[in-house]
Amino acid sequence: MAILLGMFLNNLRAAQPEEKYLDMEDLGLNPWLELYDVRTPVVGYDDNVLLTDADKKGSGFVENGADATFERLPITSNWELRLSLDGDDRRYWRGNTGVDHEDLWSLIAEADRDFTNGWKFQARGLYSYSYQVVEVLLAQGTNRAVQAPIQGHMLTFRPTIEKEFGEHWLAGLQIEGTREFVTAPADSFFRYGPTIKLAYGYGWGSEIALSYTIQQQLYDHLMDLDQSGGDTTGGSLRMLKQEGALGWKHVWGPTKRWQTGAKLDYASWQDNGSGYYNYHDYQASAEVRFHTRKWDVTCSGNVEYLNFPIQDALTLAEQNLQPDASNPPKFRQTLFLLNFRAERHFTKWLSAFADYGNDTSLSDSVDQVWHANTIKGGLEWAF
Repeated sequence: MAILLGMFLNNLRAAQPEEKYLDMEDLGLNPWLELYDVRTPVVGYDDNVLLTDADKKGSGFVENGADATFERLPITSNWELRLSLDGDDRRYWRGNTGVDHEDLWSLIAEADRDFTNGWKFQARGLYSYSYQVVEVLLAQGTNRAVQAPIQGHMLTFRPTIEKEFGEHWLAGLQIEGTREFVTAPADSFFRYGPTIKLAYGYGWGSEIALSYTIQQQLYDHLMDLDQSGGDTTGGSLRMLKQEGALGWKHVWGPTKRWQTGAKLDYASWQDNGSGYYNYHDYQASAEVRFHTRKWDVTCSGNVEYLNFPIQDALTLAEQNLQPDASNPPKFRQTLFLLNFRAERHFTKWLSAFADYGNDTSLSDSVDQVWHANTIKGGLEWAF
């Protein structure tokens, strides 16, 4: 990481020839692009809003969403600027689920600059607001994973430097700083650390990429626990994350009609105390895309396996009901995600889409077992 950063700083010190750009005002052109999308009306059905088979409740919903993108092309300067706003609001029809709505909104600001000798710099800032039913692996009060509606505000800043080597190779360094404020039973945290990346590009935009991430995650209220889940005097919880990922994206031909992708990911999370919160996270995902002038079809899947070597899968009451209460099973969880989306373009400004998603969780802990299906469809308007 230090070598790549030093090379980038040395390149900035080197004298660069004066770059000349078109005078867009004299040409009567505007370097800014504006794109707007509105998704309405969208209707659908979720058969397990609370993500639990123990008290499974479904509901129909109506959903509305919008995107707005503003981009300044690097024509009058060597900076490319983008500002994007994206949001979706879902309103459930049934009141007995305990959750009447879910929301996800984000605002992204990006600035890119290309330098000489294959160097590139990008700064990316993100703010997001969410109110969704999610699984909280590290929950306050229970010391166990739970599903709950969580409201969150997240701020992230990610500066990135990249260097191209020849026609195919690229190396990159990214530094992340994230602050997230969430409601209980989740806990707010601060996360920071670098990611290094090595990629090989080929064909019509295909790529094979290998990355490594090391980050610290510091929680506001969660405390270190002993191996039985009891309180200690160890202080506030800190988690060290080390993650390695191998990704592959292949574009099948110059028309880019077919695209496929796959990714393998492993992350090790270690706490700063007894190891009660330690876990291993294994993931594998794949995606297939089909694109024509009138159709966009995507099918994707992800399988994730979580292994907590110390946490028990059962409560003390549940353990006492087992034949061998002295050797309870440890917490394991396998998650399956499947999504299928088809979009039909009628004109440049009107499209219709249908989306199906399946979310399944299997575990020794009965509280972490669920099967959820969501289907929705609607219209998308582009301006």
